[in-house]
Amino acid sequence: MPRVDVLHVIGAFAAGGAERFVVDLIRTLSTTGLSVGLLVLSSRHDAAGRQMVTALEDARIPFECGPTERVGFRSLLWYLGRIRKIRPRIVHLHTQNTELAHYLARKLYHGRHGIFRTIHNTNIPPVRLHWMAIHGNLATLSIACSEPVRAQFESVIAGKMVTVNNGIMFDWPIRTPDTQVRYRTQLGLKPGDYHFLNVGRMGGGSLEDAAKGHDILIKAWKQSRLGERGGVLNFLGDGNLRSQLEQLAGTDPSIVFHGIRDNVHEWLVAADCFVMPSRYEGLPIAAIEAIGTGLPCVFTDIPPLRELDPPEVGWAEVDNIGQLAEALQAMLASHPGVPESAAIEIRKRFGIDGTAATYRTYYLNSGFI
Repeated sequence: MPRVDVLHVIGAFAAGGAERFVVDLIRTLSTTGLSVGLLVLSSRHDAAGRQMVTALEDARIPFECGPTERVGFRSLLWYLGRIRKIRPRIVHLHTQNTELAHYLARKLYHGRHGIFRTIHNTNIPPVRLHWMAIHGNLATLSIACSEPVRAQFESVIAGKMVTVNNGIMFDWPIRTPDTQVRYRTQLGLKPGDYHFLNVGRMGGGSLEDAAKGHDILIKAWKQSRLGERGGVLNFLGDGNLRSQLEQLAGTDPSIVFHGIRDNVHEWLVAADCFVMPSRYEGLPIAAIEAIGTGLPCVFTDIPPLRELDPPEVGWAEVDNIGQLAEALQAMLASHPGVPESAAIEIRKRFGIDGTAATYRTYYLNSGFI
């Protein structure tokens, strides 16, 4: 990889909002006169990750992946070697493991460069080593992806912090009766069913504390008995908790696990309602994509989701199975629609071009470029 102005660092080419955002961001930045590159600590790829690779290759953006799927000592040595060779003017970190890798590498590499970070979640790191890395990296600028994230972190992270909302490269159609029928046909979905859609990682320490709250959604779904009324609950995603979630769903044929898909946008257009029962978030890419597609939503009442101000939404308190069941039932009963104009406004508000322009301004004003 040649020397670049800004080198972004992520953990893996894997399905996730932060990863998709970074790929869209650097693709857009590359068209503004900045030279950008990407280092990926892990060699792991999934279906969504392979789509990211193709997008970067098509845009001719340089990227390199680490030597092993599991990030460890070899990954650190590889990262140190790449930083020494590339000598970036700015390193932009996006996850806790990238913070730790860069902190340890800087013990042996002292080249002059600025450090930027984007914080993608309101969840404060529980591991002391990660906190040591975050404080030790002495970022030139910390970027919160939403105001709730900034409120959570600005009193515990030293240095300047700003809020720049995540942006989306909206390159798929808005949901209309015609586009919905076309995509449902492509996906082979039964025309008469009402399709609820959830997109998110099925990861965490346990079902009860996982960020995405899939367990609560399954319990609410069973309580609502929507499967008996033509409802179908579609899960797109994977992770270490998937087998437990499948056990919780049992033999209910109206709950379908599709795994990781590289055509999420087709599912968004084809669906009838998007559901996000998260316990915590930063500024979720999947939720923005759903609202910008024109989907009515059912959300848990947390600040990052409130900040999105969706035009058609049902709210439920975190972990409140009864409220979530009622919100799902209300959606199936009313079949609400979203005006195309509302989806267009969301696309203007969260388009990647504006986000990339703001990032570029901060880079150019940092004194390192």
